[in-house]
Amino acid sequence: MPSSTPDFLKTLTYPRPDLTSSILSTPPPHPAPRALLLPPPRLPRRPRHPPARAPPRHHPRPPLSALSPLLSTSSSTHALLLSDPLYRNLRAHAAHALHAYSATALGASITVAQLSKALCTESCAHCGEFGPFLWMLDCTRCCWACLTQHPDLLPVAPEEAMQLYGIPGERAAAGGLPVMRSVPGVYRTWKEVCVEPESRRFVSRAAARRVAVAVHGSAEKVEEYIAARAQKVQVVSDSKDMDVRRLLGVIAMPTLDRRAGRVEHGVSCKGCTSTLPVVALRGEGMPYMPVRIGSGLEGFDARKRELGRMFTTQGYLAHYQVCGRARELWEWEMEMNDEEEEEDEDEWDMEEVDRSSPFL
Repeated sequence: MPSSTPDFLKTLTYPRPDLTSSILSTPPPHPAPRALLLPPPRLPRRPRHPPARAPPRHHPRPPLSALSPLLSTSSSTHALLLSDPLYRNLRAHAAHALHAYSATALGASITVAQLSKALCTESCAHCGEFGPFLWMLDCTRCCWACLTQHPDLLPVAPEEAMQLYGIPGERAAAGGLPVMRSVPGVYRTWKEVCVEPESRRFVSRAAARRVAVAVHGSAEKVEEYIAARAQKVQVVSDSKDMDVRRLLGVIAMPTLDRRAGRVEHGVSCKGCTSTLPVVALRGEGMPYMPVRIGSGLEGFDARKRELGRMFTTQGYLAHYQVCGRARELWEWEMEMNDEEEEEDEDEWDMEEVDRSSPFL
């Protein structure tokens, strides 16, 4: 294991702007105020001897959609919000997420506590690996492989969800089924650039199933309903990693380790990338490396999933122990450095010989 972790990671890993530029990107209209990174403002002091039954003070944990009105009400409310460590962490490290929830009209269904929990979570909710992305409709972490493959991470139109799961319109309209409004813009699937000229409405499949269970009485009855109507209801199409709908409700979000005070965005392994087919290496930000071409469609799909795999620092150090190609690259890098050092020493020796020559 190398003595310098930063040099080690710089040599064997790389960031993924090619992935983060493919999904929803809504930077906040204004940078987070510098004061948010400073100690919280002081609140008025309490009496030295408060009443014995004084009610405890609680930080407000409103839905995200209520933050802007609260911040504009009074300076005391503003100060109370800024004194909440969860809200301060969000403003400091995930301000773009707050803006994205506002832009997609999902802010009313997600609270500060839910988003803060996602910020401080590392694992994908579906496979347990590092999840550098936030699936906004359910406020859960996901990795790139699950984002492009898992059936629950394909949003559906509200009408499709109601028809598929037998949800009455009044139940969906009552607020039990949050509706996302997509943001028009440019998105990139694995194969092509997609322009979304207009906003579309989507709901989460997982949320639709929860509402359906409440409507039908149990998960078993929901499955029976789906099976009975399988011949009548049109199946929702799913093109997996070539379906732009999967990219409309997800953002990149760093993970925060509150104890260590460490923020990580995730990196990918050059060793794993170097074994992928050439066609999978044509994204922006990808390193230029020789590749070994595999055979078979199944093997190609597996390697394509590896393309989006990302790690935290500690996760990559553990991955290095089992990635033979990464170890080969590191050994090759060390050999190259040793050769450069030997060449430098030879040049220095020749300079010394020249200086000692009697002919100078």
